[in-house]
Formats: sequence, structure tokens, C-alpha cells
Amino acid sequence: MSGIRVIGRLIAIFAIVLFVGLFPIMILAYNAQAVATSKGVLDSLASDSRLFEAAFSMAAKGLARDVPTNWETRAMPISRLNATQWERILRTVTPPAMVQRLTQDALTEFGQWARYGGTFLEDVIVPYGQIRRNLVGDPNQTVLRTVTEAQPLCAAGQEPLGGKDDLIARCRPAPSDQEAFYQTLSKRWAQNPDRVWKQLWPDDANLYTEDISVAELIRRENPADWREYRRGWLYTSWGLNLARGLLILLVIGGVIAMLLTIALLAARNLREALRWVGAPLLIAGLFTLGWGLLIWAGGWIWPFARVPVSDIPLEMQRVLYGIGRVFAQSLLFPMAWQGILLSMTGLILWGSSFLRGTSATRRRVAMPSDAALQSAGQAV
Repeated sequence: MSGIRVIGRLIAIFAIVLFVGLFPIMILAYNAQAVATSKGVLDSLASDSRLFEAAFSMAAKGLARDVPTNWETRAMPISRLNATQWERILRTVTPPAMVQRLTQDALTEFGQWARYGGTFLEDVIVPYGQIRRNLVGDPNQTVLRTVTEAQPLCAAGQEPLGGKDDLIARCRPAPSDQEAFYQTLSKRWAQNPDRVWKQLWPDDANLYTEDISVAELIRRENPADWREYRRGWLYTSWGLNLARGLLILLVIGGVIAMLLTIALLAARNLREALRWVGAPLLIAGLFTLGWGLLIWAGGWIWPFARVPVSDIPLEMQRVLYGIGRVFAQSLLFPMAWQGILLSMTGLILWGSSFLRGTSATRRRVAMPSDAALQSAGQAV
């Protein structure tokens, strides 16, 4: 074997190592983003009500921690609410079923946008109007009573409301006067829902009293930069679709180019070319299948690994484990059939090289050589 051929085969072996190592990862990357934005996985994110139940607890703890320390809210009546009271209010103004439905709608729109583009920001609605109606129209007066009960008891001669236009109590009336106070104030809340909304929340939240799209919300909050935001989302959508197309071209084109390079560098004939091309395809296919099986197994093993996540409630961790299993199971199918297809193709190419060699040998045995024919002629 010549020195050039040896160098060529060494380069081909290096190319095979790169191909076997990188090609399955490229397939994994494509399948992972396709599965992550698929309807099945997105639906699983919002299908388990336990996720939203746990989210309320986390949100309430965050509000109880942050509101008293924020300069904009620390002087407001809501700064005295504890985590339990915040959770009670959140469940009243944004019931878990409503949040779950809105999340499902938002994820559906996001999936459509990620796959095909569209008007995602315009289609997702922030339900300020529904929240306001839940707050004021609650027959149990949950928010009114909870906020009032969080205030200190009124001192002698002190009125719960600071002025005739105030609708949020600054102190708690005596127990004997509370029911009458709630009934009177509840009527005033029903007559002035917008004013209740504006007095209860900080300035950045009380500006919106009706349902509004995310696009309109961004436009109002950042009027000067709205066009840039809109253009950025549009370019992101284009970029995602372009990236998917380029990844497909890169995978297909890279496979063809790499295998042709390996065959040209290492093979001396068609039989060797089939072996040098078939073997990497077979190994890459097995690696692809292996990645799928590894992620699928990880989706089942992860919940039992007992990885400590102290900031996430146990119930939410269980839901996230379930979502992870759905993702892993959904990813296994494309990885499995693609890996098997690659392996079978590589095995057929590799095996056909031996069949071709056997056929050629049989032809050489069956066909006498020219020297043998000349010797036979002389003998005659």
C-alpha cells in the first residue's frame, strides 16, 4: 500500500470518527426542537392541573417576599399580606382553571408561531378585564376581606378609610363593626370597579382595566421601541424556520459530502467503497438509536435520582418529571426509526460489498484464464 493511500485512509478514519460523533447529535438537535414545539408536548405542559396549583403557592410566596421591599408597593395596604393571604387572593382573581385555559391557548399559539410563524403577540391575551371582574364581583368578598384583615386594628377615633374616595382600608375596624363595614364597602366596590382596581395595585398594573393583547401591552409600555420588538419577533420566527431548513440541508448535505470524501480517500474500488461508506452509516445509526434510548431511560430514571431542588415545591417537581417523561417518550420514536433506517442502510451497503466480492470470485473461477486456454491448446 502506497504512502498516499495510507495517509488517505488515516484521514478517512478521522472523518469517520467525526461523522459518527457529530451526525447523531445533529439528528438529536433537530428532533429535540421539533418535539419541543409539537402539539403533544405543548399540551402536556398545560394538561396537569397540579402544575398550576403548585405555581400559585410559589407566586404567593414570591409576592409576600417582594412587595414589602419594593419602593413602589411597600407603603400600600397589599404590602401587609402574607403568603397565605396572597394565595387566597390569586386564586380568587385568577382561578387555576382560568390560568390553565389561558396557558393552553398561549402554548398553542406559540407552537403555531414556532412552526409556521404568524401573529403570536397579537393572539395572546392578558385578561385584565376578567381579573377585575373576578375581584369586584366575588360574592364572598374575598379580596376585600383579605386585604382588610391584613391591616392593623384601627386606633381609637381612626377610620378604616382615609377619605371619602378611598376604597381600600388602611386599618381594620373592630370585630363588631366589620360585617357592616364589609357590606357598605362592597357596594361601593361594585359601583366603582375601575377605582378599586387603580387603588389596589401599583401604578404599573392599574393602568389596564380591560383585556389586552401582549402586542398592545408591549406597545403601550414601550411605544418608542415597539417597532423594534415587533421586528425582532418577526425575525426570530423567520430565523427558526430558516434554522430548521438549514439544519435539514446540513444533515443531508453533510452526510453525502462526508461519505463521498471517505470513499474517495480510502476505497480503491466499488467493493471497498461500499464497506467504507456502509460501516459509518451502521455505527451512526446505532449511536442515533442509542441517544434516543438513553434519553427515554433518563426520562424514567430522573424522578428517582432524588436531585434536590429546594426552590421548587415537591408537587411541581412531580409534574415536571411527568412532562420530562412525555418529552423523552416523544423523542424516542423519531430517534428510533431514523437510527434503525440508518443502521439498515449501512448494513445493506456493507453486506453487499461481500456479496459483490463473492460473485466476482465465482466468475473468476468459472471463467478460465487466457494462459490456461493457451496451455490446453498446446496440449491438444
